[in-house]
Amino acid sequence: MPKGENNKSACLIFVYALTPMHPGTGTSLGVVDLPVQRERMTGYPIVQGSSLKGVLRAKAMELNGKRNGCILTVFGPETDAASDHAGCLSLTDARVLAFPVRSVAGVFAWITCPGVLARLGRDAVLAGIEMPWKVPGKPGRGKALVAGGCSCFVDDARSKVVLEEYEFETSEDLEAQAVAEWAADVALPGDEAYDFWRKKLKNDLIVLSDDDFVDFVRTATEVVSRTRLNYETKTVESGALWSEEFLPSETIMYSVAIADKPFANKGKCEQIATAHDVIDWLTGLEGIQTVQIGADETVGKGLCRLTFLWKQ
Repeated sequence: MPKGENNKSACLIFVYALTPMHPGTGTSLGVVDLPVQRERMTGYPIVQGSSLKGVLRAKAMELNGKRNGCILTVFGPETDAASDHAGCLSLTDARVLAFPVRSVAGVFAWITCPGVLARLGRDAVLAGIEMPWKVPGKPGRGKALVAGGCSCFVDDARSKVVLEEYEFETSEDLEAQAVAEWAADVALPGDEAYDFWRKKLKNDLIVLSDDDFVDFVRTATEVVSRTRLNYETKTVESGALWSEEFLPSETIMYSVAIADKPFANKGKCEQIATAHDVIDWLTGLEGIQTVQIGADETVGKGLCRLTFLWKQ
């Protein structure tokens, strides 16, 4: 949204998983004891907006102190003063953009699909961002659209890729190339340490059909069996064996952060007077780019890098 508008502003937040991530539901209706959060309609993995907002608030408090006036203005007051006013920042659920899967050649590739890209283009409108690409045409079942530099071909004719145990016939596609180049530039950090990964994303983002894509995001996550031992006997504690689902490292997701003009600043934070100021403050926090999302922080899970895209 344009800078001059004081009542609304927004940005895209890209979430890049550096380690496996468990945004859990806390309940199970299937064979996995602790599954990840998913959309009811599509089965796509998500991180609920409330979870992501809590992560950002906790990180902001870590960087600025719990009682910082700007934090109270942006995220709302503490529980004991919740009736004073609402926070002025809203976040949508983080949705999957590119999902990593094993590849016979090239080690792994990211996959996406026309439905995911069309939804991203629609969501980006909320942030006033126009995509510099068009949604690629729909490949059929068992077909794939690839960039010209794809490293995942398994034949000399560069006509096939094998993802997990499934073979796909490929076609080089200019729109798929444009999507991959754009995603590499905006969804991954610009640090030198990420040069290799940006180059790989530009080459190895593969567009599958919506049906093939949903099969992978439902079945190609990491499922880990975990246990707790009795310290004295070194045997499994009764009832302490469970399975846990993780989104794999290199998963790329996105959310839309929407800011309103502060509802009741009352001098708490002089630098935030408009909705634009809210996004400017959030994206400008030094250190906000590295966060931990989901469970199992003490065993290194859920470490993510955030990248912000907005019209300043």
